[in-house]
Amino acid sequence: ALRSAALAAGCPATDLVAGHVAAIDALLTDWHGQRGVDLPARVRATREGDRLRLVARVPG
Repeated sequence: ALRSAALAAGCPATDLVAGHVAAIDALLTDWHGQRGVDLPARVRATREGDRLRLVARVPG
């Protein structure tokens, strides 16, 4: 589900690796106030309360 969400947010399948998915998972399962995770194609994963947010950042 996490990989699918990252792909839907714009990460290319060829660039999204298991380490990225593990880092996203840690935002949910090992939360200790860490910042977000930068993913391929300028997508950023963050935790906001009990929700995961995946956002494609605009260059600039």
